[in-house]
Amino acid sequence: MAKISYLECTKCGDHLTADEPRTICPKDGGSLYVRYDLKPYIGKLKPEHLSGSAGSMWRFADLLPDAPPVSLGEGNTPMI
Repeated sequence: MAKISYLECTKCGDHLTADEPRTICPKDGGSLYVRYDLKPYIGKLKPEHLSGSAGSMWRFADLLPDAPPVSLGEGNTPMI
């Protein structure tokens, strides 16, 4: 599972720790993007590894935090 590196404010660009759950920047109310440490996966995860996987965002489970899958019946959600 990918490790969360930090949370990044969409307004001011500040980096915040992910030690506590939060969705907005305490400084200016900007939304927070989760930034993952993907360095361990560079060159290892290839598109062919995803073929045949479930048609949901959970096909990216190796790149998501360690959490039980939750689904609302969504389809082939792209990872942006």
